[in-house]
Amino acid sequence: MRLDNVLASTIGVVALVIAAVVSWRGRNRPLIVDRQPATTARASALDGIRVVASVMTAGFWSGLLVVGLGGRLVMRVLGATSGDDAQGRITDAGETVGEISVNGTLSFIIFAGLLIPVASSFVYLLGRRILPQRSWVAGLVFGLFLLATFGVDDPLDPDNVDFQILAPLPLAVLIIALTALLFGTTFTALASRLDERLPAINESAALTAKSSYLSLIMLLNPLFALAAGVYVIGRAALRGRLRSTIVNSRARMVGRVMVAIIALWSTVTVVQAATEIL
Repeated sequence: MRLDNVLASTIGVVALVIAAVVSWRGRNRPLIVDRQPATTARASALDGIRVVASVMTAGFWSGLLVVGLGGRLVMRVLGATSGDDAQGRITDAGETVGEISVNGTLSFIIFAGLLIPVASSFVYLLGRRILPQRSWVAGLVFGLFLLATFGVDDPLDPDNVDFQILAPLPLAVLIIALTALLFGTTFTALASRLDERLPAINESAALTAKSSYLSLIMLLNPLFALAAGVYVIGRAALRGRLRSTIVNSRARMVGRVMVAIIALWSTVTVVQAATEIL
């Protein structure tokens, strides 16, 4: 086995172990920590920036560990289990089965492991108030939803030519699904921890906490900047009024029904895609 393959596989294993530990240790954390509602536009905007930084940081690290480094390991495992006939064949992404190149790895980590997970953090931002408030449950729902939307459009796409190469197919489908769910639970564990620990911009804090604001450099992406800007401006305009509406008992019940419908739809979509593949 080539040294670069061994190195990539070892890093992937370590990354997935770290993600699993983070997910397990944060499994029972509350998804959103109750804070004193902001009553001014400035305070609401600053808290909006804090929340954007926390979810983007969670998306960055969970994406890097699970989707980027862990996903590269998944490719290596599936390549190894697919037999000699699959070695050297070209995948849907233009990669060669059995080989892990530096350029291919970096491209995969940047696009699949960073850009897509950070983009998905804005999806979470929109629905975090109606998700189950226990981290691991919310993470499973979130990961399942991403698998049913982003997932069936690429890694779990029945028309993906990779499924004509990889074997055994049940293992490929299972690993892809478990990766999505691990990303979801790791993301929510990190997001909930950061929501509790990350202070507002104008408050004093340890360097490790303030470093989470470095994730805002991802706002150099115009789409991320637009989404973050809309959220922060919306928070400033509403000044906490929407939060008081969402947390009442009737709104909570509507939210639970919506989450149940989303979870059911996601499950059906994933099962249909898996059935077509198998």
